[in-house]
Amino acid sequence: MCIRDSTNTAVLALSVLRAPLELSTIAAAVAAAATFANHLVVVPRALAAGRASMGERAREEDSKDLVDFAVDGGSQTKTKFWHQTVVTFVLVTTSALVVHVLVV
Repeated sequence: MCIRDSTNTAVLALSVLRAPLELSTIAAAVAAAATFANHLVVVPRALAAGRASMGERAREEDSKDLVDFAVDGGSQTKTKFWHQTVVTFVLVTTSALVVHVLVV
C-alpha cells in the first residue's frame, strides 16, 4: 500500500467519524468496509482458489483452455464459493453507494 492510499484511507476514516450519523454516512461506511474486505481478503483468496482449480483442471483433463475454465468454472466448490462471495461484496458495495448517492 502506498502512502497516497494510506492518506486517502485515513481521510475517509476521519471524515466518517466527524460526520453526523445519517443514512448517507452509514451507507458510505458500509461501502468502504465492503470494498476494503473484498480487496484485502476475498479477492486474493478467490484468485488463489481459482489458480489451484485451474491447475487441477489442466492436470486432469489435459486442457489449458481459459475459455472453458471461464465458462465452466473450477471443479472445486471452494472456487464457486469464493466467486459468489466476491459478487456478493460487489453487490453490497454498489447497493450502499446507490443509497449514499440517492439520500444525499
